Parts: sequence; C-alpha cells; structure tokens
Amino acid sequence: MSIPVAGNTPEALANSVAAAASIAPFVETARERVFDFIKSSGDFGSTDREIQERLGMNPNTERPRRIELWEANRICVKRTPDGEQVFRRIDREGKKALKATIYVAGPEKRCEHCGSVYTKTFSKG
Repeated sequence: MSIPVAGNTPEALANSVAAAASIAPFVETARERVFDFIKSSGDFGSTDREIQERLGMNPNTERPRRIELWEANRICVKRTPDGEQVFRRIDREGKKALKATIYVAGPEKRCEHCGSVYTKTFSKG
C-alpha cells in the first residue's frame, strides 16, 4: 500500500511527499498494531477511539491505517444479522453522546456472481 500525497501547489506537494517518505518505515507497523488490536477484540469489535486510546496512537495515524485495513478487506463494519450497522454509544463529559462505528477483523464476503458485498454479521448486543 502506498501512502497518499496531495498538494495544490508545488511546495505543498513537495511537503506532502517529504512527510509521506518520513513516515513510510512506520506505516506497516502501525497498520499491523491496529489490525492486531481489532482482531484481539473479537466479536465485540473496536471503535476508532478505543483503538487510539489503548494503543496510544494519534487519531491522524490510526484512522488512515484503519481505512487501509478496510480497503484491503481485512476488517469490516459490525452488523446485525439483518444487515444493520451496529454502533457503540460513546459518552463525552458535558457533551452530547456519539454513536461510534464498530470494526471487527475479517473480510466482507462478496457474491461470486455479481461482486456485491455481503457483510459479516453478528447477533445484536
């Protein structure tokens, strides 16, 4: 997997390329740490915030690694048997609670005929 770069000016693009090169040696390790944590959480799954807190990882490091894992079909979103996404309530002191997406290890299954994604499903709760 390559590290994405972007920039709307030559200077910004050069900075993005330099930043990508500087983190390249650590990306695979960070990705595997995220995957190992999600896998260790089993069917309970993990939210972005749980991954970040338990691994001591900056959100701007964790989220791209989790997205890479999802794009590589190594993780999927937790769903009920009828296909609805399962969320975990995240209470925040003095603020409105959030609904956090839960991720679990395992590929999403695809139809061999049309390529549509079947989701990995779990019982409610």
